[in-house]
Amino acid sequence: MPPRKKPRHAKKNTTFATTSGPSPPPAHRSPCEPVNLTTQAGIPTSSPRHPWPRLENKKIRVDRDWANSPKEETEKPECINRPISETWDDYDTLFYNAWLNVEMLPTWLIDYPTLSSLGINADVTRLLTAIGLGKMPTTKYVLYPDLARQLLSTCQVYYENEHKKTAQEGYLTFMCRGMRYRIDFLDLCELYGFNSAPTCTELPTEWADLQIFWSHFGTGHYTSRHSLLKDIRHPALRYVACVLGNTILCKSDATHMRKSDLILLSSGTRHFFPPNFWTVDDPCADLNLGAVFAHHLTTYKSKAFAKQPVESVGSLLTPIFAYFNIDIGTAKMISADARMDIAHLQRIHWIKKDMQWVFNDAAGTTMLFKLPQPGYTSLETHGYHNLRFWLPPATWSVI
Repeated sequence: MPPRKKPRHAKKNTTFATTSGPSPPPAHRSPCEPVNLTTQAGIPTSSPRHPWPRLENKKIRVDRDWANSPKEETEKPECINRPISETWDDYDTLFYNAWLNVEMLPTWLIDYPTLSSLGINADVTRLLTAIGLGKMPTTKYVLYPDLARQLLSTCQVYYENEHKKTAQEGYLTFMCRGMRYRIDFLDLCELYGFNSAPTCTELPTEWADLQIFWSHFGTGHYTSRHSLLKDIRHPALRYVACVLGNTILCKSDATHMRKSDLILLSSGTRHFFPPNFWTVDDPCADLNLGAVFAHHLTTYKSKAFAKQPVESVGSLLTPIFAYFNIDIGTAKMISADARMDIAHLQRIHWIKKDMQWVFNDAAGTTMLFKLPQPGYTSLETHGYHNLRFWLPPATWSVI
């Protein structure tokens, strides 16, 4: 397809980014342009709209009697199927007030010194490159908790043609300080370094090769309810699966191995297997990761009603705020770093002292394996064999 002309206002501002169906926008406005904004040189100049300006982290009053709990009200069809509005509504308030109860944490990112110490740096890098995750798992962004809450409370996805959805015609829309913003999936791809060419917008819910793929490197029979990241024996593969959950798949609990994790993981390891290993085509061959990220953000909003809500995807939203030149001068921020380093891996019981890797064998026995040992872990030359992580008895010990 020919190169896309960028909207006039879409010049990026990265000064704070470093450390039925809904109706489409009016035809006279770029789909990415904030509604009712007057822009000069790409900088929005309009003031916030109701219920802003207001202090951060303060509940918004709703002058409406609800018959049910906020969670139940937001699960009703009239909330789910309501058309996209240019103004903040009562359902946005229900979500936002719930998100005020969520602890906002920085996004967990890759720690390269740790990968080098474990001897899996090259393997993790190659796997993430094959998946196409761009710079999302490596670039640190400052977290703006209240801005993130507003986006997560109000984000929705829509398409120019709802009956024939393609990533090239899809948009993520959200509200910030009472203003409606829209960004297309292709610009999301550019922000995070994804390939924008694929057209498919969502991960499949079923996959015929799921069980046989899992059996090659995972312990036990796979079920999305019970299988865990720690059931993956190989250190590089487990690390990458955790990265996927922490970033593009927007998981508040990156300990379980969901189908989406497994399907995305297959796209990074498919080349290790002989062609006759697979019974169906690659489910990620035409998958647009910008669209995947947008869809996962919209399904994430209900996490605000969890019993002990903790969220760590908010840092990843900062490039979107920068894209629209949203003023962060008065916004509270969290600049702390969150890395999947040695201390973190020890805290979640993946490694013990002296770099002992913890994994389970086929019988469920917990084993220890001293890292680094690239002869047993390297996927570059022995990917199909080493991915299984079946080790000689002399190399491991039992806890």
